[in-house]
Amino acid sequence: MTRPKLAGALGISRRRPAPKLEREWVILDRAAARNIDRIAVDRFGIPTIVLMENAARHVADHAWRWAANRRIVAICGCGGNGGDGLAAARHLHNRGLAVGVVLSAPADRFAGDARVNLEIVRRMRLPLVVARAGSAARALDRLCERVESDARERGRPRAASMGSRAFRAPSDGRTLIIDAILGTGVDRGVTGVVAELIEAINARRRRLAARVVAVDLPSGMDCDTGRPAGSGSGPVVRANLTVTFAGLKKGFLVPGSGSYTGRVRVADIGVPRELLRGLAPIRRAAPPRSVIRTTRAENPLLRGDRWRFG
Repeated sequence: MTRPKLAGALGISRRRPAPKLEREWVILDRAAARNIDRIAVDRFGIPTIVLMENAARHVADHAWRWAANRRIVAICGCGGNGGDGLAAARHLHNRGLAVGVVLSAPADRFAGDARVNLEIVRRMRLPLVVARAGSAARALDRLCERVESDARERGRPRAASMGSRAFRAPSDGRTLIIDAILGTGVDRGVTGVVAELIEAINARRRRLAARVVAVDLPSGMDCDTGRPAGSGSGPVVRANLTVTFAGLKKGFLVPGSGSYTGRVRVADIGVPRELLRGLAPIRRAAPPRSVIRTTRAENPLLRGDRWRFG
């Protein structure tokens, strides 16, 4: 019996049928994004720090894949977005990467879950600096140099045991940047030290081809319009990849927003699907080309095998 006939006799198909994909996308505007934490606590009893930890693990997973030189600097604001970045930084440190943290505000302005994660990072003794107005770019450059030095030091013991095949961190300036400065609540233009940090991130990407991973959405972007917040002329981080939580942000559907977000990954941070369905509209259509659609494990409203756009 030939192989095709044998396969048919045994009930085995030679080709797997294409999965039937459910094109459902949660679309979150600024108000819905703000309400997720409150409803998760009040109705479902989920502590906000649990959602933050889940978000941080997704960011760490993607940053790990993108950090070719094993060097990462997380730039963190004092809100929930910054807390996500701080938690991601410690996860990446635990994986053996050289990691540093830049704070966009003094430590005494951190509160709640972000304060908890800042204290953990301090006790772990990760390299940490506070950016000041007028010198934010220099602070970022100095920390990147320190992280680069740490990466070389981590490579030396391995070099001694592995010879020429060992990892040696190249001095090419391609430290990966995690943008965790501002989140979905921004509705006015950014100024001061935050604006300086955004410009410094974009400058490193232009000059040194540094990769940038944005947390939830690029800092400086208006969640609803997909444009620079406020007057529409302020600085916005230009990311290579945006790891966004629970659903697509409304502004991501606006043409041109992809120049800020880069590719978009929708991550499931444990928000109950009942909450999402009651809070935000569900769009049954193909997502923007920049969006990478993933398995159900990453978005509770998606089914079928992994596929992607862009």
